Order: sequence, then structure tokens, then C-alpha cells
Amino acid sequence: GNGSNPLMGRVSMLLEWHEQDPPDAFEKNRNEVIYADFQHNRNPFIDHPEWAGEIWG
Repeated sequence: GNGSNPLMGRVSMLLEWHEQDPPDAFEKNRNEVIYADFQHNRNPFIDHPEWAGEIWG
């Protein structure tokens, strides 16, 4: 539903990839390090991967 030539990819395919590759321990740790040592903010889709489907599904 987002056109025949989407700029950033089809939402349906991006959501499928997201579901097939949930955040692993490395990504969760990286998110924590970035929060604690650098940006002091978090990637919410690492903490709550279900939000992608709730927002764009």
C-alpha cells in the first residue's frame, strides 16, 4: 500500500524483516551502552520491538 516505487522500501517488507530478526543480546547491550555513555537516549524499537507493528502494521 505504499506505492510501486517507495523511496525507503515497502513497509510490509521492512516489518517482515523486523519480525524475522528480533533484537539480540548484542543489540540490547549496544542500546544500553549508547544510553549510558553517549546519547542518553534509547532506541525504543530495541526495548519494545512490538511497537513497530503497532505503529506501522
